[in-house]
Amino acid sequence: MISKAQRQQALIEATASLRLEGLPISYRDDDLYAAAVDGRRVGELRDAVLARVRSELASITTSSTP
Repeated sequence: MISKAQRQQALIEATASLRLEGLPISYRDDDLYAAAVDGRRVGELRDAVLARVRSELASITTSSTP
């Protein structure tokens, strides 16, 4: 089990990754927060961020297609 400080750091890193991609985020995105709280710090939290990036990019691509 990871500590509260590690969970907070994981969440900070995940939200920073989304900001770097220029994607909108809220203070506590449910998918990222759940992954951090569950202790899925390395693999599954990263996967949650990547899934969010992919879905946002897909929606942008779909909405800009004539």
